[in-house]
Amino acid sequence: MTWEYLETFKPEDLPRLGREGWELVAATPVAGEIKYLLKRPAADLKHRFSLEQVEAFFAGASHDNPEQASPLLNPHVASLLRRLGHTDMLIIPDKGFPIPSGVETVDLTLSVDIPTVPQILAALEVDFPFDRLICAGELQQAAPERFRQYVQFVGGRQMETFPHLLFKEIAARAKGCLRSADSTPFGNVILVSG
Repeated sequence: MTWEYLETFKPEDLPRLGREGWELVAATPVAGEIKYLLKRPAADLKHRFSLEQVEAFFAGASHDNPEQASPLLNPHVASLLRRLGHTDMLIIPDKGFPIPSGVETVDLTLSVDIPTVPQILAALEVDFPFDRLICAGELQQAAPERFRQYVQFVGGRQMETFPHLLFKEIAARAKGCLRSADSTPFGNVILVSG
C-alpha cells in the first residue's frame, strides 16, 4: 500500500482531516509549536483520475453560470479523451461502420439515431480541442445537409474529405472511438486532436 502524508500546525484542522481519512501519526514540538503529521492510503491512478474529473466538473459549474461546466458526464468518454495526445485520432462512426480491431471504443448507442454524430460532436466541443475533422467524400452526395452541419461545426478549423475506402484505412490508425447510433449514410467522422 502507498501512503500520502500531510503536515499541519493547526490543531483545529484535525477533526476535518480525520473525516477526510487522514490518520494522526505523530505530534512533534517545533519552535514552540506542535507539528502534526498525518497519513492516509494514497488513491491509485484510476481513482485519482476519477476524483480529478469530478472536481474539474464541479469546479466549472456555478449557480450563476452552470453552462461553464463540462457537458461530459460519462467517465469512460472523459478518460478516453484525456489520454489522447497531439495528432491522435478519434473516430465517431455511424451505427454500421466497422470499428477497426484494437481501437479503444466507448459504445454510446441506445437506439437508432440516439445519439447521432452531431450530438456527440456538440458534447465534445468544450472538452476536446481538435485541429481537423475528416469525413468521407461520399457524404456530400448522400446527405448534403449533414455535410453542411459538419462544415458549420468545424468553423475555422480544417476539414478534409477522402473516399470512404481511404477513410476506413485512416480510421484504422485511430487511438479511440465513440460509437454512435447514427443512421446517416457515410456520417462517420474522425477528429484529429490538437
